[in-house]
Amino acid sequence: MVDQFCSSKELHDKNPILILLSNGHSYDLQKTRSTEYTKYLLEQEQQQLLLFIDDSDRISLDNLNENINIFIIRLDYSKIIHDEQQFKCDIRKTIRLFSRQQVKLMYLSIDEEDKHNQEQNTVRYITKDSASFLWFQLLVSILKRMPTNTESAKNEMLNECRRYYKDNLVQLEKIQNFQREYKSSDEAIFWYTSESFLYLSINRALRSENIDELYTYRFFIIDLCTQLSSIYKQQRQLKHDQKKLIVYRGQFMCYDELEKLKTSIGNLISTNSFFSTTTDINVARMFTHNCHNKIGVLFQIEIENNLNSIIYADITNYSRIPDEKEVLFHIGAVFQINNISYDNELNLWSVHLSASDDGKGYIEQYIKLQEKKLEETDASLLFGRILIDIADYSRAETYFRKMLNTLSQNDHEMRSICYQYLGRTLHFSGNLDEALHYYELAKHIQIDILKLTININRAYNLFYLGCINVEKGEYSLAVTHFQDALHIEQILFKDKYHQIIPSTLRGIAWVYEKKGEYNTSLKYHRQALEQTKKNFPSVHPLIAVSFYSISSVNHCLGNYEEALEYALKALCMNQECVPKTHRAFGDIPSLLGDIYYDIGNYDCALNNYEYALNVRKNIFNHNHPLIA
Repeated sequence: MVDQFCSSKELHDKNPILILLSNGHSYDLQKTRSTEYTKYLLEQEQQQLLLFIDDSDRISLDNLNENINIFIIRLDYSKIIHDEQQFKCDIRKTIRLFSRQQVKLMYLSIDEEDKHNQEQNTVRYITKDSASFLWFQLLVSILKRMPTNTESAKNEMLNECRRYYKDNLVQLEKIQNFQREYKSSDEAIFWYTSESFLYLSINRALRSENIDELYTYRFFIIDLCTQLSSIYKQQRQLKHDQKKLIVYRGQFMCYDELEKLKTSIGNLISTNSFFSTTTDINVARMFTHNCHNKIGVLFQIEIENNLNSIIYADITNYSRIPDEKEVLFHIGAVFQINNISYDNELNLWSVHLSASDDGKGYIEQYIKLQEKKLEETDASLLFGRILIDIADYSRAETYFRKMLNTLSQNDHEMRSICYQYLGRTLHFSGNLDEALHYYELAKHIQIDILKLTININRAYNLFYLGCINVEKGEYSLAVTHFQDALHIEQILFKDKYHQIIPSTLRGIAWVYEKKGEYNTSLKYHRQALEQTKKNFPSVHPLIAVSFYSISSVNHCLGNYEEALEYALKALCMNQECVPKTHRAFGDIPSLLGDIYYDIGNYDCALNNYEYALNVRKNIFNHNHPLIA
């Protein structure tokens, strides 16, 4: 009977919710399927297919995708027939509430010895997952700074919603209502808590961490962040005498997820979406009944009033559903796992958490450094830069080409910067000639139109041109471009620091490395490392770049022990501060492969080469020189 709704393949691929209507009777489901109730339900949730299965169907649940959520709703069939509106309301609310279960947890560990020594060890207690957390936080920070009070941003989001729900008349009508009625961020929570396309779309975008989707939905994500932050500030002032708040969350978890929590006591977790909790334990317990392949878990969360980095608010007076008594946490809130035990009285697992400022030190330092860039660069450009930093070159190219199409021909400064970023994207993709074309376009605007001489963007363009020259074997021209860039930088910043300076020093070192003048190259690399260490947190991607470069030159000199030491330092540091999609996870293992090969450790060499190849295949096109 299931395949009358979808094929078995669809059942595995679509990750549906299976709703069993059950009160111990056999229903005429053929009749039920032909009613408006079934049609209504299928229209309500396009993302997840709803199936009605009678107990007598005796469907084998063991063969279904383990990620399928199966909920049993016990309803009186006669009431379904006679009270359509109540039936719709109950099912609609159930769909929305259970969709909250899909929240990804990111784990961060605490080293108690380093916990209080933040100045020296701001990141040592953070695990590999923290890199994902860092980049997601940074992305949200940039999104919040982007201009959204434009009809175009709103229309971009709604057009995507219309495309997604193109066959869903109910949601299409709600989209139209939103476009007509939504006026400001003061209404964001009300619309977010309504049973509509917004809740589903926003959380789908956040949970996917897909940068395209996040950008598409930036209009509403930013409005929701804005209102939540505003309410948080108001409530904190009103409740300054309140020492502690306790909230609850009921959630289904796989057994493996629960086991991971058990082994993570004392560690930190963070979420990748807005996090719903309630002050009413009975509301939370609604979501803790065991279901197929899932375990009901009750989270109890303590929130001290003296925390500085956790944004949350009681949204009861702003919600479409006030009886939920909801307390909503901002994206990326951090919690410490204090205790996990089985509650015999409640007959379920209980997880005790506390909202925490720990783990934020390095994150805040890094974001502040990025905020300095925001003062220099438009947030829209920085969003594209993040795409480059995570090696998502295809999306970065699309993003900057789209941006160029929207810019006025007279917006010369923005166009020149955009040309630089597009050139950089193509450069990293291996398209050197096309990259050079866009660098030259930027150079033309800067010199011939804007008449720039001593300017940071001019310095950047000279630096990028120098990099192209090195890869083309034009070493004399490369040195000229790098030295010209360094001259501008030293005039602009004098005794101040800017990260382009060590980058340019590394560029000069790169030229000497290519020319075989390794000791001179090493001198410039060490200068770059010294400047970077003085001005960045102890763990930072640019420090890792210097470690990698010093390793590479030592390898060329035959100093294999030192080369191995610095390569491993670079690898460990990148694991803590850049996402796994970063090109460094291809470059460093490739270098390690060379080092291990030269010292005769062929097994380690082969393992590193294979790892590097797999990473690069996921980043670059098949014809990229680093793959060939």
